[in-house]
Amino acid sequence: MFPLCIIAFLSGWFPTASAQVDLHAHLVMKQGMGPALFGDFDSPPQSREWTSRIRTKMSKVSLGDASGPALIVVALYGHPWLSRLHLPGQESNVSEALEEEYRQLKVFTDARDSSWIIARSATEARVALKSGKKVLVLSIEGAYGAIRTSADLEKWVERGLAILTPFHLTEDRFGGVALMRPWAAVLNTPWSFLTSWIQGGGACPGGICRSPVGISERGKELIDSLIRKQVWVDFSHASDLTVEGLVPWMRDRNLPILVTHTASRNGFPAERGLSPTLIRAIRTDLDGIVGMIPSEEMLQTETDGHGCKSGVTTFRKAFQALQLELGAQRVAVGSDANAPLQGLSPPCDMPSNPGYAEYSHLTSLVQTDRRVLEHFLNLWDRVRPGPHGGAPTAGARSPRIRPRNPR
Repeated sequence: MFPLCIIAFLSGWFPTASAQVDLHAHLVMKQGMGPALFGDFDSPPQSREWTSRIRTKMSKVSLGDASGPALIVVALYGHPWLSRLHLPGQESNVSEALEEEYRQLKVFTDARDSSWIIARSATEARVALKSGKKVLVLSIEGAYGAIRTSADLEKWVERGLAILTPFHLTEDRFGGVALMRPWAAVLNTPWSFLTSWIQGGGACPGGICRSPVGISERGKELIDSLIRKQVWVDFSHASDLTVEGLVPWMRDRNLPILVTHTASRNGFPAERGLSPTLIRAIRTDLDGIVGMIPSEEMLQTETDGHGCKSGVTTFRKAFQALQLELGAQRVAVGSDANAPLQGLSPPCDMPSNPGYAEYSHLTSLVQTDRRVLEHFLNLWDRVRPGPHGGAPTAGARSPRIRPRNPR
């Protein structure tokens, strides 16, 4: 046993007990969800049961846990349906939600006694970590309402925006989104689901339903602008057609693949799961990193021989399987904390265990490879070299993002 441990350590496979990196968390979410979410940034987490969807699992109190992740990608978000109307002329409401979330985040990190900073580059992150600080990386989920003009993008980049998830739950002028399981696809993308059903020749809804919508011309302009500004493009929520259109762009510019919060299609048979195209790109020439969502709604929970189901056990198996498929340094957690998702039911042999019900449970959920944090920073260096970003990526154009036509 001892020699095996030594070999594992020397090969870099010796795991740590906690998730070093969380690739996607909604630390400040009340403004983005409105009355649909119970709890806020300044209050203790409200969730007590793994089944909870609409109570906060994470707040600033969660960041005081010394065993928690050293680096968290904080996704700002304004939901166009649950908290605002998704109608022409209402995009400013999403923008206002993002502004308030950012303000609260800055008040927290700018406090004199704060042990957290918002890092603008991998270099800044390394310096902060070496000095004993912990790191937040600024992200926005959903370009709709957030990036309406080139000036919007410039403003967020100046504030430290490092990652953007261009596509989210509903299709918009930028392109198509990945279909979820049938019931969720009907709610979020009814016309694409219906088209997929009609055109699928019986594959949908019995199998994987795929959106018929790829990236639009405006979406291509947005991606070009993001690359020019050294903002890392997150492939989460992108439809298969959108992914197939974007991966060649990443290859032309030698940029790594980032999927901040997803699941394996082996355990979550839906387009929202990690696509074969992305897996091939990560395993071959582009490299990349993936975050897995710890939620029962993103798994096919297994039953043991006594009829007991455990989300924790199923998630651990799925996590380990993806580590073997991609390389352990390429697999992290993407908690999606405070999104309206259930957590994970407890292990069958530990019924008193709460499972994954709130953010503090994340540290004991899975074992990540010790190289995950440095691998993330090395990949980020490729997107944004230097202390604050360097020269534009070779081959990237910088077209203006066309503002929405007034109505």
